[in-house]
Amino acid sequence: MFIYFNQNKLAYHKGQLVPFFIVFIVVLLIAALVTVNIGKVGLIKTYSSNAADAGALAGGSVMATVFNTQALMNSEMIVAYEMFYALMAVQVGIIIAAMWIAAGACAAPLCCPPPYCGCCPQPLCLTSTGIVIMALKAAAVALVAFQVKQFFYYKIMKD
Repeated sequence: MFIYFNQNKLAYHKGQLVPFFIVFIVVLLIAALVTVNIGKVGLIKTYSSNAADAGALAGGSVMATVFNTQALMNSEMIVAYEMFYALMAVQVGIIIAAMWIAAGACAAPLCCPPPYCGCCPQPLCLTSTGIVIMALKAAAVALVAFQVKQFFYYKIMKD
């Protein structure tokens, strides 16, 4: 049989395409595997990019919420301080006015209706000393309220 092939080499054409077809199949299989792997790499890259973007967005959203809450608490604390300052200014004004009235009017009862002038048994009629005491009590209440309000603002900000 080998002699037949050796003698008819130039005329024997069977099976010449098989080696080329095998090489072509191997190259095609390698190209398909490379394409699938590149696709998986791209898909994993897209998934990881989406996860990183979602994490950054969530972190930014939390930071924005915290900063907005902090700014709101700061502005509320400033408003509380300004209200306290205004209330204290009014109380000091009342105290100064009562002392001025006491110095000029000899602690005469104030706010008495005309029929009771001179001897005013009604509890609404106050002397300048009573006005000062009421103003000091109101100032003490305002101070305590301001401190409590500031404490709760700090507690909310801390949480």
